[in-house]
Amino acid sequence: MQGLRIGIIGIGGFGKQHLRMVHHAQEAGRVQLVAVAEKYPQGCAAEVEKLQSAGVKVYEDYLEMFDQEELDAVNIATPIPFHFEMAMAALERGIHVYLEKPPTVLIQELLVLKQKAQASGKVCAVGFQQISCTALRRLQAYLVSGGLGQVQQITAVGKWKRLDSYYQRANWAGRIKLGSTYVLDGPLSNALSHIYHNCLFLASSQEGRFAAPELVQAELYRAHPIEGEDTNAVFTRTDNGVEIFYYATLSAPVDESPVIKVYGTEGKATFVRSYPARVKIEKNDGQVEEWEPVFEDEYLRVFHNFLDAIEQGVPVYSSIEDTEPFVRGLNGAYLSAQRVMPIPGEWVIRKPEGNTIATSISDIGKIMDEASEKKVLFSGLGVPWAVKTSPVSVEGLQEFALSFEGKD
Repeated sequence: MQGLRIGIIGIGGFGKQHLRMVHHAQEAGRVQLVAVAEKYPQGCAAEVEKLQSAGVKVYEDYLEMFDQEELDAVNIATPIPFHFEMAMAALERGIHVYLEKPPTVLIQELLVLKQKAQASGKVCAVGFQQISCTALRRLQAYLVSGGLGQVQQITAVGKWKRLDSYYQRANWAGRIKLGSTYVLDGPLSNALSHIYHNCLFLASSQEGRFAAPELVQAELYRAHPIEGEDTNAVFTRTDNGVEIFYYATLSAPVDESPVIKVYGTEGKATFVRSYPARVKIEKNDGQVEEWEPVFEDEYLRVFHNFLDAIEQGVPVYSSIEDTEPFVRGLNGAYLSAQRVMPIPGEWVIRKPEGNTIATSISDIGKIMDEASEKKVLFSGLGVPWAVKTSPVSVEGLQEFALSFEGKD
């Protein structure tokens, strides 16, 4: 067999997506899947048996896999709390890393990972697969070339529905901290993190790059019986003066495709995060343009880009360096909010659905749409459960620490 020798850490849960990506690359002759590490193999016994029958070594300890196998690259598909230590261990051994998002939720860890990747000379890509979207990258190029004049503001609205079972699937889900380890699990860091990441991409004045947050003001709320946030409103001012208004919830009555709108001095662009993505350009002079949708597998695109970066030295769609603005903005949101505010029961609807419970916030869709149109946080609308916060500077932020635990 030909190709890079590759391993995977974590094959349960989202790890199945990584298995699919690696198998696709293996069929194309680009990689050999030689080993996987899975701490709880009994939870995916059928997959383990299938891998072993194909000659793939299965380990429970990822460090043992590193020590026993000569790997060129590794996919890390484990829960958020383990990303930093696993990526560091791989880079220290000279192994290229494809790390699931978010890379880490602490700016201090991100900066260490960034330095380690640079010192090792190895590729460290982060699995923000949506950044490989052809329409998104075309839109950024259009904006950088001045297609809408000077970009001034960006709004993003993400409305998803997540049941109690979503938070019960793992002990870290919906948590701010797990023991002494920060998790910060919520729509901003995890479920709808792509949308914020995309906003920073579209705000950049340089093609292929990301704008850096300078000022962040955020309101974090929860309707589910969890520790962390499930709903937020986040304002970000970037280093090039673009204002980003990001609104996300996992307490919507139904799932809707997230929508990003870019406002420039010469018009507006609407990016609908559907599959395939849709783009509509509306110029101030009345011209309207809608781009032909492109059907593509973004998971495969971003993984093959990772392999191209190793073999050909092409730029990574989302490198560990590229995610510094994202983590800085995430930390700024928590520093601004100071705590996750519970939404009073009279505004929360909880009802049985199947074997679990669905949670939604009264009129949340209308509230988010109105806030995005007026470009204010929820407190700026006078929403009765909203609590005003203060902006914080994140320019040069080197360390995140917050004493609150998300309690009432």
